[in-house]
Amino acid sequence: MEQLSRYNDKISKRKNCSKLLITLINPLNRCEIEALGWNIITYSELINRINESIHLVADGYLKSLIDDYTTFSAALINIVEYSMENEKLHISIELEKQLKELRIFDVVSKYKFEFLKFLILNRLKENDSFNCEITHDKNWHELRKNEALVKMDFTRGTPLVEIKIKVSNARIQEAVLGIQLQYRNFKLLYQKVGNYEINNEIEEISSNNTWFNFKHLTTPIKVRDRQRIPYCKYKHREGTLYYKYKEIDDCKDDDVVDLFEKYTLEILKL
Repeated sequence: MEQLSRYNDKISKRKNCSKLLITLINPLNRCEIEALGWNIITYSELINRINESIHLVADGYLKSLIDDYTTFSAALINIVEYSMENEKLHISIELEKQLKELRIFDVVSKYKFEFLKFLILNRLKENDSFNCEITHDKNWHELRKNEALVKMDFTRGTPLVEIKIKVSNARIQEAVLGIQLQYRNFKLLYQKVGNYEINNEIEEISSNNTWFNFKHLTTPIKVRDRQRIPYCKYKHREGTLYYKYKEIDDCKDDDVVDLFEKYTLEILKL
């Protein structure tokens, strides 16, 4: 959406300008994109329209080029649809390698995680215990108390979906707690504005099992412990991020949605 908005800004002064987005997969936010003035067509629709008009092309060489294009596009569509039909959130390692070789892994994984975000939002909205105001475009350090940032992103070659909520009470003062799935790494987050050490706070909420527990990672989810240090730490300009993680696999969308719901409600109970 941000990229399309930037394109809108660049062509805003052009007269009689039509905007067309051609996509492998029908976007979940189609209505929002169309509201920006974009027409949307999938490659499947494009191929059908080309095939309906190919008889009008008289030049044999040009016709063969168009045939090659539609054949290649149809094969690409089949690969993407096959990957999307997998009921598991994570595709196999072998298929992942193949999609990366074809340079379409980002397309498939982005859509899967965008759909996952859609499912998480719907689940939380149906839960009466979730009473946060939802935002999608704020920075974590700008959150107000009981405001939830729900975000899908693509970084370091992998997709992620996350929820971050600001908590401020007698036990936890002005902190942002969150849940993040960065492809296979399931993370529990703790962030505070300002670059100072918060080890005492981290130890306190860990020792009494308040946070940084992975008790909800149960079968059928496969869990691997890849973390070799007590806490991972990443310093931002705005503050410091502490997190612990487990690698998960062999899980369906609903399994991950359950995890996000359970840990989100745990944050709200703190």
